[in-house]
Amino acid sequence: MTYSALYPYLVLTAVISYFIGNLNFAIIITKLKKKDIRSFGSGNPGTMNMLRNFGGGLGALTLALDTLKGFLPAFIAKLIFDKYIINGFNVGDLALFLAGATSTLGHIYPITMRFKGGKGVATLFGMFLASSPLPAMIIFIIGVVMIVIYEYGSLGSLLLLA
Repeated sequence: MTYSALYPYLVLTAVISYFIGNLNFAIIITKLKKKDIRSFGSGNPGTMNMLRNFGGGLGALTLALDTLKGFLPAFIAKLIFDKYIINGFNVGDLALFLAGATSTLGHIYPITMRFKGGKGVATLFGMFLASSPLPAMIIFIIGVVMIVIYEYGSLGSLLLLA
């Protein structure tokens, strides 16, 4: 098997992952409540704005769903392409990062919202979780502790992406 034979499937993986990333759960959740998260707080359709304006429950739900939309495409792509090893390179690893990155790009630059989405931290974290679960969870716990102690969401976000 060659890369050129897998190329169309990798492109399809990227396209599907991008459109999965376009699902903005903060907006979906608040629309169900007949509101729009973009009209509250920072206007950012993400976890921290949900947490601040709609409480811990909906903030945690948004975090979980946005993490899943990074995790699932990456994990599934890894499973599908893991059986292909070309020149000693596992194509599953490439597919995992391709799916996770394009899902994150879909969250940050969604075509469905005129390329104005969220920051992509939770979605990118989902890819990290699919790639390296234990280190990702350790970093997540440290990030949450830092947010609680210092009350700066951006500090926790930086730690999650470090």
